[in-house]
Amino acid sequence: MGFRNREHLRMYMSRKSERYARVGRELELEVEHILAEMVERGLLITFIHHAPHSAEDTEGKDFSMQKFVEGMMISRSFGITISQKSWQRAMLQHPKTPQFCFPIGIKRETMQKRIHELFDK
Repeated sequence: MGFRNREHLRMYMSRKSERYARVGRELELEVEHILAEMVERGLLITFIHHAPHSAEDTEGKDFSMQKFVEGMMISRSFGITISQKSWQRAMLQHPKTPQFCFPIGIKRETMQKRIHELFDK
């Protein structure tokens, strides 16, 4: 893709950033629905969707959840993104918090499976 000048490139990058931000917010809502379904089915006790720019969010935690495992309450947190580049950056910035890259078009079942596997560790 050729650009006539730097301003056109900046405009393109700005539109792309806005698109990715919108799709990322939609992904967070989708994950929130998945976690709510997991609570309804008894797979989780509770979950929290951390607000953007909150203390938890700056630690790479978009969601935290709790579940009883062998009679003990276990908590797990994780971050999500749709971008491979953001995912790699998040894994470097937050090595102790699992980070998931859920690209556009990923199946709900795959997201649920990966989230549930956090309790297997």
